[in-house]
Amino acid sequence: MPWITKSRAIPTILVGLALTMFGCRPASGPPEVPKVPKGTSERIVVTVVVHAVGNANGGYPVHMMVRAIEADAVLTESYESAAEALFANPPDPTVLDKAVLFPGKRIQRSFETTRGAPLAAYFFVSDVRTPDWKLVLGQAAEPKTCIRLLGDRALREDCRKAP
Repeated sequence: MPWITKSRAIPTILVGLALTMFGCRPASGPPEVPKVPKGTSERIVVTVVVHAVGNANGGYPVHMMVRAIEADAVLTESYESAAEALFANPPDPTVLDKAVLFPGKRIQRSFETTRGAPLAAYFFVSDVRTPDWKLVLGQAAEPKTCIRLLGDRALREDCRKAP
């Protein structure tokens, strides 16, 4: 192999061995699928309605993901870690739904989950200087949740007042 010289062979082998033995994921790894309280295995259908206003993400499409994940994990999770879950192959078991949003459009997504499971929505916008690209939805009990994507911020709104 011409690209590996004698001076690079040992470091290349050591790096390859380390990646094989320890993997290339951070030590913390992905968040675990949250535990649902005992006796609450009832499955429910939850609907999320998202209105991406015209200026959402500077006018560019946005990937959205809904996960079953504890609020503490959402608040500390990085953009990169969440994006790994969005595009994981095989699929991340915490991801309940994902879609692409277009500014000026409204979508309605329904998915099945366990009653009481903690939920969060993520919006992969271009500007993530504020933590408003992810939104803790709470426990899956309400049949419908409405969200407005305004600029680079996701805001929960009252479904009765949503246009």
